[in-house]
Amino acid sequence: MVRNDSDVAKRLEFLQIDGETRAELPKIFEIVKPELPELLDKFYDHLATIPALAAMIGEHSDVSTLKAAQTTHWQALFSGAFDEEYIERVTRIGRAHNRIGLEPRWYMAGYSFVLTHLTAILSRHFGRKSQRLQAATNAVTKALFFDMDFAISVYFDAMRENARVALDGHAESFETTVQALVDNLASASTEMQATAESMANNAEQGLAQGSEASAAALQANTNVGIVAAAAAELAVSLQGVSEQVAESGKVTEAAVKEARHTNEEVGRLSDAAEKIGDVVSLISDIAGQTNLLALNATIEAARAGDAGKGFSVVASEVKNLANQTAKATEEITGQISQMQTATDNTVKAIQRIAETIEKVDEIGGAISMAVQDQNKATGEMGRNITEANAGTEKVSSNMVGVKEAADQTASASGNVAEAAGGLSEQAELLNGAVDKFLRDIRAA
Repeated sequence: MVRNDSDVAKRLEFLQIDGETRAELPKIFEIVKPELPELLDKFYDHLATIPALAAMIGEHSDVSTLKAAQTTHWQALFSGAFDEEYIERVTRIGRAHNRIGLEPRWYMAGYSFVLTHLTAILSRHFGRKSQRLQAATNAVTKALFFDMDFAISVYFDAMRENARVALDGHAESFETTVQALVDNLASASTEMQATAESMANNAEQGLAQGSEASAAALQANTNVGIVAAAAAELAVSLQGVSEQVAESGKVTEAAVKEARHTNEEVGRLSDAAEKIGDVVSLISDIAGQTNLLALNATIEAARAGDAGKGFSVVASEVKNLANQTAKATEEITGQISQMQTATDNTVKAIQRIAETIEKVDEIGGAISMAVQDQNKATGEMGRNITEANAGTEKVSSNMVGVKEAADQTASASGNVAEAAGGLSEQAELLNGAVDKFLRDIRAA
């Protein structure tokens, strides 16, 4: 705060610094001026004994500069002018003290130190002239207190200004932070209300879907029961098929054995036919030889004449018999050949039948394996159906809990909506309280 002439005049008036006092001050300075350097030396020597002050002086200035500034200041003070130049100097000094953190207690103590030594200088100068000493001492005391009062006022003005700047900064920071919090609170309230509405809608939808799921689970349970019954019937049918396939396998196995046995018998028949053919061949050979002998006998009988006629008749009969035997053996040979051909065909047919029966047996085995696999699959399906049935029953049971949870969610969403409304009101109240607080701070 810049001091005006009116403020300076009031301070001078309160300290009773009148024209006479102001006229006395230059005279006093002429008395103390010769001893002022020594006084300042003692003053800064005394400050050096205080570590905090010594550090402050060493950080911000040097002693010689401070002594020169002190000499100029005391000379201006004792001029008694108390003009604008003096006010500006004191203002700079007070602000400098505030800036470097030199508290008033230190320079009040400094004024005491200077006043004590100035009083001693004046006492030595005036000696027994008590009235003159009294007047000079009064003038010096008033001037020093005016200077100290002004410097302290400037110090506190600067301190208040710094505090105001800091407070404004804190207020702005507080306003920014709290406003952001209030905005977030209001936004959170709005989001909570929206969330509550969404929760209510979700709960309603969940309840409806839960009812549908419960009905679907019940239907699924019924369907699972039907499938389970069908699976049981399929298992029974497969068991019957398995038994029939097993029985068919036994019959097929017996047929294969009989076919093999018949094949063996036909083989033996073929062997017998071959042996008969051999015998017939032998008979045919004998008949041929007999026919040849009969021919020779006929020739010999013809040579014998009448004596050989009887033998010739016998030879002729033997020849006829041999010819008939040859024809019979030819017919037997043909029949045996046909029988052998038929036997061979029969053997081949029986072999084909045996092969077919074996294939049928293999197919029956494959069917039996397939039936066994199907039995296993049916058993597994039965177990799965049982588990599915238990699962659908559990789903039905859980849907009751889902319905209860949906009801609780709907109730909770109502509570959230109510709390969000209260939160919104509190955010508005907080915003108003913050505005009032900031107005009060800025008005202080």
